[in-house]
Amino acid sequence: MVIIIRDNGQGIRKEDLYYVFDPYFTTKSRGSGIGLALCKKTIEQHKGSIYINSCFGKGTTVTIKLPI
Repeated sequence: MVIIIRDNGQGIRKEDLYYVFDPYFTTKSRGSGIGLALCKKTIEQHKGSIYINSCFGKGTTVTIKLPI
């Protein structure tokens, strides 16, 4: 199963994209930085994968692949 989520928001800066799955990494003043780390861990525990493609100023695409 493949789930694709796209937005046309602010996007993620290229220099931040490498770190988005690191626990406690955040660029938000009120964020904990734990959300995407937990998502990745949960998806991988189900033998799946998650990828993020983003262009700053244009938006982000998140692709989640899970075995059926």
